[in-house]
Amino acid sequence: MTSEEPTESIPFSISSPPHQVAESLPSVPHTPQSREMPPPSTVPMCSWAVRSGEEDKEERDVLEASSLVAGTSMFRVFGEEDTQEDRYSLASSGGERWTDPCGFPSMTPGQMEVSAEWVRASNLSGAAISGTRSHRHVKQSMSPDCSVISSLIVCRAWELKWGLGLVTSNIFPQRDGVPVLSESGRYGVRMFINGAPRLIEVDEFLPCRPG
Repeated sequence: MTSEEPTESIPFSISSPPHQVAESLPSVPHTPQSREMPPPSTVPMCSWAVRSGEEDKEERDVLEASSLVAGTSMFRVFGEEDTQEDRYSLASSGGERWTDPCGFPSMTPGQMEVSAEWVRASNLSGAAISGTRSHRHVKQSMSPDCSVISSLIVCRAWELKWGLGLVTSNIFPQRDGVPVLSESGRYGVRMFINGAPRLIEVDEFLPCRPG
């Protein structure tokens, strides 16, 4: 005769209800682990995260910290107040037309070759922002980045084809859903960056040929 090793009976079968299976499994000792939270962000609280009330504290901290890009540029979360036309009024800029405090980008060699200069769009003849303009009105002119211009042309053509605001719906100030000229020269662009819609502020200066 051969002796068989005793086998431990299984207290449940395949057809057992899930709660019986769970109760039959051996318990595993569990010691709660303390979780150290990172120090609070030094970036101001994002108004959008506070208003929504849907994010927990850790997520709000991440959104706040990610507002600071490259250690210098503050791209805070876009808020309802950023859609108001009054925010871009001349009065909101202290009665003077607004200039980006970050200064002008460096001119390209091609722009410097023709002595290009920065000019306010509102000072140019025929300056306008219109939701009826065709993509054929977008010109590269003195802009060195043809990929950006091409993207704008494609986006505007898409808007006209489908009747939806892919780009224009994210440019402020607006009136009746259409971007309008800002009397202060200050514009807000809503872009999705680092997990949230954020405010990118730009002035109205464009590189132009002299004269």
